Amino acid sequence: MSLFRRTQFNFTFLLFFFLGASLRDGLGSSPYLFTPVRASAKIESPASAPHPQNSDPKSGSLKFESQRPLVVATTGFLADIAAQIAGDACAVVSLLPTGTDPHTYEALPNDAALLSRADMVIENGLTLEGWLEKLIRNTSKRAIRVVATKGIVPIQSTEHQGSVDPHAWMDPLHGRRYARNICSALINLLPEQRRELEHRWLRYDQQLVETDAYIHRILLLVPPEHRVIATTHDAFRYMGNRYGYGVLSLLGTTTDAEVRTSDLQEMVRNIQSRRLPALFVETTLNPRLMQQVARDGGIRLGGKLYADSMGPKGSGADTYLSMLKHNARVIASALAPQAYTTYFQYEQVSNRESETAVDIEKLENSPSSARNNDLLNEDRNNDRNNDRNEVRNNNLLDEESPSGNLVFLMIILACFSAAAIFLVLRIQRAAPRIELGNQPLQIDGLSASYAQTTVLQHFSLELPAGAFYGLVGPNGSGKSTLFKSALGIIKPDSGSVRLAGYPLHHHTMGVAYVPQREEIDLNFPATVQDVVLMGRYPHHKPTERINKKDLDEAKQAMAELDILHLRQRPIGGLSGGQQQRAFLARALCQRPQWYLLDEPFTGVDQSTEDKILQVLRREVESGKSVLMIHHDLTRARRIFDQVILINRRLIAFGRPEEVLTEENILKTYSGLHSLYDEAGVIHHHQQGTK
Repeated sequence: MSLFRRTQFNFTFLLFFFLGASLRDGLGSSPYLFTPVRASAKIESPASAPHPQNSDPKSGSLKFESQRPLVVATTGFLADIAAQIAGDACAVVSLLPTGTDPHTYEALPNDAALLSRADMVIENGLTLEGWLEKLIRNTSKRAIRVVATKGIVPIQSTEHQGSVDPHAWMDPLHGRRYARNICSALINLLPEQRRELEHRWLRYDQQLVETDAYIHRILLLVPPEHRVIATTHDAFRYMGNRYGYGVLSLLGTTTDAEVRTSDLQEMVRNIQSRRLPALFVETTLNPRLMQQVARDGGIRLGGKLYADSMGPKGSGADTYLSMLKHNARVIASALAPQAYTTYFQYEQVSNRESETAVDIEKLENSPSSARNNDLLNEDRNNDRNNDRNEVRNNNLLDEESPSGNLVFLMIILACFSAAAIFLVLRIQRAAPRIELGNQPLQIDGLSASYAQTTVLQHFSLELPAGAFYGLVGPNGSGKSTLFKSALGIIKPDSGSVRLAGYPLHHHTMGVAYVPQREEIDLNFPATVQDVVLMGRYPHHKPTERINKKDLDEAKQAMAELDILHLRQRPIGGLSGGQQQRAFLARALCQRPQWYLLDEPFTGVDQSTEDKILQVLRREVESGKSVLMIHHDLTRARRIFDQVILINRRLIAFGRPEEVLTEENILKTYSGLHSLYDEAGVIHHHQQGTK
């Protein structure tokens, strides 16, 4: 390639790279870019938008066609089996969202609404859904109930006499029984579609047989002495019995059992005595226990297995069959990595060779093969001529005059200039104003994790506008994570938070956020007035300057919180109460419809707390909404209109006198006195029990 041609290529590549970066980063990819969170450059974290929950059969979404019968399955894999057989004849949804542990699941108000509209309810049975009976009793509609495990002989639990292992779906041959039972129930529901249902069932039954053969081939790669599945809870015994594998687990067949130190030590001894190459974690359970076992036993973690829930879309385990295949591949690759790699390399080569052989055979047997050979020779001659012409053209380009190069450079410069102007004009466009009115805040199946530790699990709630809400729970219960996920400061694992039909972080003017003081860089060289004026940034285009109206708004907000006399003081030189007033003044200056406040009373004096409450109550009375994280249950009874109790999931929601009951408090704080003390109610609780 000539020097000139290389120069053209490099400049063109740079141009497209610049345009791509502009479109991705500069054209509003982060709609929360100029909110107070991002505007206070040294204060808050960058945003990342959560994705909305989809409406596929496994999502639990209420978006289904009302004219078709509604089939509700308790878990995602049951919904997937039913959807494969039902086809378009029914709307099939899962009651539990993807990633939910059915052993510890607690029903939400939305579940009762969904079941009340169901024509059929499919459950696993074998005591998996202990919470389902009460939920169905409370629904007005009596749907057809189908137990998918009917006819399966269960494995008896080794820990508890009379209890059984519910994880029969881990054996694809039992899966055939699941499919047969579901097909029979669908035929009873839709007898006029019997032929179509049976046809889809027979096709799916064949896929289950093929899946069983596939898993058998994969798991045979592991040497007999290493055929042990060591994981968190006893969910793989049906799979182990089918394919000749042993099972080691910390927990029994349910996930709500307590783990003792002796249990951890016993598992470490078993792993070391068997010299296992790896152990595994489950996607719906906290991995910390198995990480500790791996450290103590000097063994590596082999990967994640799906047991009680399928994986999200794109995970390679988002259907029942792909989940079973995924688990087999993870187990074989961890316990016999060399044999697994060799097997798949051989399989890929064999597939390519067989495809090539078929293509050649088709070509040779074609009636026009002779004519194709002539055309092939003609193409080769044309290629030779094209090569000669390219060499000749390259030589001519190398000898081009400098004026040609100058024209090319001018074109490149013009393109860069146009891209820069386009970028600036796009950034100048102000964020769209979204009318919030009295729209509720909708939290749908929100889950979030830090370093593989689940902090928030499938949190769903709808908050009507115009009220003062308190979010209450122990430390580590997911309160701040809920805020940060909603605002896009961290990326949630699943779910969405929407307001007026848009993700919450799109409302750059309508939502104000006050984080904890510990998360703010108080050494940042800014005055109180600078901080308060940050609340006006969402009302401006990026290149617009602060004007007199903004200054008047800021002074009014500071006056409301009695800090106007401190406006020229550095923010880092104030007391804790004064700093908190400044951050709340920044939120007031924004004039939002919703306030999200993360423990604003931490480290402030009583006068500051009273002043903040006075201002917030006045905002609520004017039609605004406040959602505030709080930790004192005693004071929460008189502060809030509605209380939300949270401990990684929703515990209770409603009026303080209805929610702050002994039962709900015990459930939220796990009955530990240290946590009660943290909530500020230990003295009250002790007095009430005397």
